[in-house]
Amino acid sequence: MGDRFSVGVVANFLGAGLSGVFLLGANIYLANHLGAERYGHFVLCQLVAMLAYSFVTLGWQAATINLVSNKSVGVLEASLYTLVHSAVFGLVCLPAVWLLARFIVPSAFGDERWLILGLAVSLVFCKIQVGVTLGRSLFRLATLVSLAKFFLLFVLILAAKHAGKLTPQSALILFAVVEVFECLFHLGFNLTSRQPSITGFPGFTRLAFSYGVRAQLASLTSMLNYRADIIIINLFHGPQMVAYYKVAVDLAEKMWIIPMSIGKTIFSKSTTLGKGEKVVAQATKAVQLSFYSTVLIAGGGVLAASILFHLLYKEEYHAGIPCFRLLAIGILAGSIVKIISNYISALGRPEINSLHTGISLVVNIAVNLLLIPSFGAIGAAVGTSVAYVVLSLVKLNSTKRYLGGVLGSWWIPPDLQKIRLRLSNALFGLVRK
Repeated sequence: MGDRFSVGVVANFLGAGLSGVFLLGANIYLANHLGAERYGHFVLCQLVAMLAYSFVTLGWQAATINLVSNKSVGVLEASLYTLVHSAVFGLVCLPAVWLLARFIVPSAFGDERWLILGLAVSLVFCKIQVGVTLGRSLFRLATLVSLAKFFLLFVLILAAKHAGKLTPQSALILFAVVEVFECLFHLGFNLTSRQPSITGFPGFTRLAFSYGVRAQLASLTSMLNYRADIIIINLFHGPQMVAYYKVAVDLAEKMWIIPMSIGKTIFSKSTTLGKGEKVVAQATKAVQLSFYSTVLIAGGGVLAASILFHLLYKEEYHAGIPCFRLLAIGILAGSIVKIISNYISALGRPEINSLHTGISLVVNIAVNLLLIPSFGAIGAAVGTSVAYVVLSLVKLNSTKRYLGGVLGSWWIPPDLQKIRLRLSNALFGLVRK
């Protein structure tokens, strides 16, 4: 992995770390202020918006990153055309939101469903414009804008709390506002590009669909795999248990900061690689670094779980402590998945990720349906971790076929001296830019 790759990883890490702090802070204030029952209701409303967004985007962000990175389309046309597609699929989102809201959040009333729709549409617009910027490998810009977005969200949540206006409904509005802010910034920046159009609107649509439909299947199955546990918990136990399980999930997923930083960089920078020894060697190093960095973070998190929950959350959420510890197993397995999935997508085979995640989703739903009715959130943590272990084994078994070789000794700890030197060079390169 070269210096430019390392700079991308460090930029994504710094941005994801600081952004994650502000997003986690906003959710902590929401949880403590609203209480478990109302916070659980907000989580379910937000989940409906995320699922609706996933249903209708057709993998546009993944397709846009891929096409812009490969220079198959110009930056200006990609930005404008994806805006048109976003608007069209935002309209398609309407019936999906109503159906999902009636199933997942039957207590949601009419006006609240419009707020859910607004959040879903803002997500559609935002994520695709971010895809154009990431396709241009402008990691530092994307990082800074993401950081500004979540800082703004944190400030708005604090202001609403101080004004006595913080409710599940106002929180949905604030989340939509910051997504619109990020979308407008990226759109304005990308419209200044001088790179000429290449394919025209029909050509872009054809290219985006050829990759986007396959990427969408992977995106949708992945989203369901991430959140099937929350839907099943709500069906059997209601919003209150959803709330304390969700705070455990939020903390646990922060342990993916390094795997996600590496994975995002891989997807944007590896689209020109083919199968063979070079990509296998790079993937082995990436998995090695991802897994062992997560071992350190997850180990510390498990040991400090009680302290973290007592410092951050009110007592009604402390039931999530055992869930957090059990989820650490799935987080470790997921650190492998994050890397191999991005290589497979970057090499133009996102439908393979759909197949792999579909296998994991079946396991996830089956185990959760077996455990959640009797064991509640703890059963969900066990079921989710089992699903991720299965998915990681499937991914490792697939590398020979899709990357061109079996990963080397990724389970051997990496050379810390080399990592320290590379990180120093990357930080210097980031500052120098």
